[in-house]
This record gives sequence, structure tokens and C-alpha cells, in this order.
Amino acid sequence: MKPENIYNPNRTGTYPPSLTGHDNWQLVKLGWSDEREKFAKIPISIRTSHIANSDGHGVPFAAALDSLRPNTVLGYRHPDNSRLRLALIDCDN
Repeated sequence: MKPENIYNPNRTGTYPPSLTGHDNWQLVKLGWSDEREKFAKIPISIRTSHIANSDGHGVPFAAALDSLRPNTVLGYRHPDNSRLRLALIDCDN
């Protein structure tokens, strides 16, 4: 990986209290793809360090924040049975 493709997380971002009060946080590992010229985003369980994108892998916001490392960002995932809906848009280029 080229040094210019290493992402250092922003630990002081503004996060809405309506999300930080829930235990649905995980890490998203960023892996640079030279072929696609952008980051692949892989959800990671903080508890197991394995790829995980299902109920039961979320942790409190503070634990997720403490787990940030280079080339990771915070991810938020409502449980499948949640009555709340959240939509995020990821715009590349």
C-alpha cells in the first residue's frame, strides 16, 4: 500500500447523540484497491477482529472509538429487528 493511501481516523468528529447512545458500532476496515483506485470497506467485529456484518457484533460507541486504528473508520448498524431506519449515502468521485 502506498503511503498516500493510508487513512488515519478522525477521533474528534461530531457524532449525533441519537447514535452514540446505542451499542451498534463496529469497525470498517479500509483496504486500498489499486485496480479500482478506491478503498474497499470491510465490516469488522471489534470483539473477534473477523469480518462481521450481522446482529450481535455491535459495541458501545466508546469501545468502537477506542478500537480505531489506521485504515479503519467507525461503522453503525441497526439490528435487523430494529424499527428505526437509517440511510447513509457513500459518494465516490
